[in-house]
Amino acid sequence: MGLSWTEGLGKYKLTKVITLAPRFLIKNNLSEPICFREHSVVPHGRSALDPGERIPLYTFRTKDKLLTVAFPGMNNQW
Repeated sequence: MGLSWTEGLGKYKLTKVITLAPRFLIKNNLSEPICFREHSVVPHGRSALDPGERIPLYTFRTKDKLLTVAFPGMNNQW
């Protein structure tokens, strides 16, 4: 998790604004869509990225932070 803070504006200048952001982003720089999943975990939710698209990856379910990528389609190996 990324963490940043700034001071408030105007009458809130003594207030701190805390922003939480995902630590990992997956971005597809290829010209065709890709599928991704955590290694040895069944894909869940949104697991495909179109060209130029990016998506935050908030958590990993496994202790080893491994990601597997494949091209979409039938009978493609991960």
